[in-house]
Amino acid sequence: MSKKNFLIIALVVAIIFGGYLLTTMIIKPQPSLTQPIEKIDPVVSADWLSANLGIPNLRLIFVGSGKDKVEIYDQGHIKGSVYLDSGSSWYEDKTKIGTSGIVVSKEKFEKLMGETGISNDDLIVLYGVPASAHIGRAFWTFKYYGHENVAYLNGGITEWVRKMGKESLVKETQEIISTAYKSAPQENIKITADELSRNLTNQGIVIIDARTAEEYSGQKILEGVSRGGRIPGAVNIEWYKSTISPDNEILKSKEELELIYKDIPKDKEIIVYCQTGTRSSNSFFVLKYILGYPNVRNYEGSWDEWSNAKNPDGTFRYPVE
Repeated sequence: MSKKNFLIIALVVAIIFGGYLLTTMIIKPQPSLTQPIEKIDPVVSADWLSANLGIPNLRLIFVGSGKDKVEIYDQGHIKGSVYLDSGSSWYEDKTKIGTSGIVVSKEKFEKLMGETGISNDDLIVLYGVPASAHIGRAFWTFKYYGHENVAYLNGGITEWVRKMGKESLVKETQEIISTAYKSAPQENIKITADELSRNLTNQGIVIIDARTAEEYSGQKILEGVSRGGRIPGAVNIEWYKSTISPDNEILKSKEELELIYKDIPKDKEIIVYCQTGTRSSNSFFVLKYILGYPNVRNYEGSWDEWSNAKNPDGTFRYPVE
């Protein structure tokens, strides 16, 4: 074979082989956004959500209260969202049990999830009005009932509209197919009043009051409670000021949060509370899922229960300071 013919053959082979490689690279299957994924980070951005709306096991829940459904959700929400009212979804009825903030029963939660079309392996993204304390309570409730993959949409619907535009919102509701949801309560992330009362002098526990400074000092007493003040030994780290950036209503950076909680040791058990276990759920979320504190528990009955509870003889059951 002549040198010229050899070079021609070599060139043809190179072209064919190079074309094959190029074609393989171009048409190589890419990860499909229509395939289920197994894990979600506890905080997701509007950009992430926009890029992943096609995931089949992704479920969006607009957590609202009061007039939020009529004034916000019904006027436009992220495609695929369902609405859950915070009052009826996450709490037992105070008029029936006498205390606000107590988590809804296992049976009621399972029924609600089934009727909402939520499955145990779904990835849940919670959102609503930015900086709503109810979103944190929803997150805690899902975690209490053992749902593995739950996320907080940073900045809520406001950040979504800022990034994606108001035209990205829809009014149509999501078709719901009922499921048989099964929960597995995680008792290690909540604490009862009696257990907390027995551990007030326990040096291995830090109690954080997530209410305002005025509530903590007793200068402000909210409706429905008998006494002002705080649980003895508690330190005050108000949830909103410590968690939300005032400029854009998104979560503060991890570095900012670490500075705020720098005096709270990670080797101790952290108990958070507020008025009804709602605001403190956000402190729970920050401490455990952003800052990595291993042992954090939410006192669901919080000040509503602690300040009102009485003994059979009419005296107050729990001390305050």
